Amino acid sequence: YPFESMQTLSLNVPYDTYKVMNISGNMYALEDIKNILDTFNEPHLYLVLSLPILSHPNLMQEPFTATKIRQQIKQHLQTFLSNQTKSIAFNKEAKEIQISKLFKPKMIDPNKYVQTVQLIEDYTQEKLEAFNLYYIYFHQDLNDIVIDD
Repeated sequence: YPFESMQTLSLNVPYDTYKVMNISGNMYALEDIKNILDTFNEPHLYLVLSLPILSHPNLMQEPFTATKIRQQIKQHLQTFLSNQTKSIAFNKEAKEIQISKLFKPKMIDPNKYVQTVQLIEDYTQEKLEAFNLYYIYFHQDLNDIVIDD
């Protein structure tokens, strides 16, 4: 770690369960971090943790830092939400809205539904109840990204 490329990485487990991050002496995988963030019941945290697949938010060009984390999360989330091929696209005339399947687990969980709908409505400035809801096709192909040294 860091890996040269996700596509050349050969593991016996899925890449998001591979324990690669050492935090205070404990090893974590991307899936572990996602599950920890999920306990906060804040959909924007879930969305900023990017996996290296096409339908997830693009990877940030800098690491999150304590002094800039609020600004970084807001900027990263705004960039993702404005990408109509990955996040949210709506057609007012047809009364249709398409959202990323990243939102789906939050939309079907009664404990997380309200916060997720609020996030989408805050961004679109539209009430979801006025639209037919569809999910954008979810590309699980890996990004062809090489991590620079």
